[in-house]
Amino acid sequence: FRSSSSLFFLLFNRPTPLVASFGKVSRCYTGPTNTGIASSMIKCDPNGKLMIHVTKLYANGISSTTTSSGTAPPAGQTFSAFGRIYLGSIKHGDKVKVPGEAYSPEDDEDAPYAVVKSVSISRGRYKTEVNVATAGNWVLIDGVDASIAKTATTTSTLPFPLPLP
Repeated sequence: FRSSSSLFFLLFNRPTPLVASFGKVSRCYTGPTNTGIASSMIKCDPNGKLMIHVTKLYANGISSTTTSSGTAPPAGQTFSAFGRIYLGSIKHGDKVKVPGEAYSPEDDEDAPYAVVKSVSISRGRYKTEVNVATAGNWVLIDGVDASIAKTATTTSTLPFPLPLP
């Protein structure tokens, strides 16, 4: 009884990503809200420039990558970045920019490129790999964790003011 009432509450009282995007963008976006990027994020445009707000890193138990000796690195050395896609879409093999803590639009030295190794959807303690994820979804991204300390914005293009904390 208790689990069905919780499910009922979530199904009928949680807004869709499109409905909730205006509030999320207005709280998180630090740039001007009258720009094309801001309006595209509010519309959850899957065809726009990629914009993901990474909120947490989860340690991978066994990495899918191998070292030169052919063995997988020990648990906890690679991380999956968990974040919400505000704009665009992401898939395996995409080349993205991951601005670090010291990034500024004038000097993009602290914004290295990373190649997405996999994109998956979190399902409790498991994750399900997907071919592509679009705006409005929460995803786990492998391969972009090297320059993320706590949170980050993952994007396909720079420079512009960093939109999300």
